[in-house]
Amino acid sequence: MNLRTKSHALILASLLCAAFAGVAIASPLQGHPRPAATPSASAASKDQGSFTFVGRVSKVEYAANAVVLATKGRDVTITVTPTTSIDVGGEPGSIADIRPGVRIRVEGFDRGDALIAVAISVL
Repeated sequence: MNLRTKSHALILASLLCAAFAGVAIASPLQGHPRPAATPSASAASKDQGSFTFVGRVSKVEYAANAVVLATKGRDVTITVTPTTSIDVGGEPGSIADIRPGVRIRVEGFDRGDALIAVAISVL
C-alpha cells in the first residue's frame, strides 16, 4: 500500500467512526428500549404489552411513585420507577415536575399487575 492509499483508508475509517458516533449520540433514550405505540388504551391490558398514553394528570401519588392520568375517558394509574426517563421541555426532570393538570405523554409496558413508565414527556 502506498502512502496515498493509506491516507485515504485512514480518512475513510475516521469518517465512518464519526458517523457511527453521531448516531449513538443522537439517540434520545439511549439505554432505554423505545416501546412501540399501541393503537388504543385497551391494548395496554395485555401482559408484557407496550403502551403509549397522552392525557392530563389528574393526581400524583408521590409516596407511591404513581401518576394517575386521565386519557380516553378513563383514569389510568402508571408507576414511575427510578429508571423512568422524564423529559421537561427538553431537559431531564423528575416526578416532582409532574403536577395535576399538566399534559403528559407516557410510554411504557404492562407488567401484568402494573403499568410501568419507561419515558414520560411533559407537554
